[in-house]
Amino acid sequence: LIGYISSLILLGTLFWLGQKTFKPAVVPLVIMALMTGLTYYSGMVVGTKARAIKTEIRETLDEVKKEDLTKSFKKIGNVQKLWHPVIWTEAI
Repeated sequence: LIGYISSLILLGTLFWLGQKTFKPAVVPLVIMALMTGLTYYSGMVVGTKARAIKTEIRETLDEVKKEDLTKSFKKIGNVQKLWHPVIWTEAI
């Protein structure tokens, strides 16, 4: 939660600072907006799906359904593994 709030504060601060000199600040603003969007998508959309599947795995007694849910959970984990290097690369 603190990461979401701090990223919005940082993005707002960059917009505020870049008002007078907007052209040089376009690239950092776009990168920050993209990083913020990816962070929110990763936490709010993908994370919510992963938690729901994990809960369903715990509650399911059918082994075949558990295997399918585990595959879905691993697939979501792989998507997360792809996003993290993208976000960190943009930060550098």
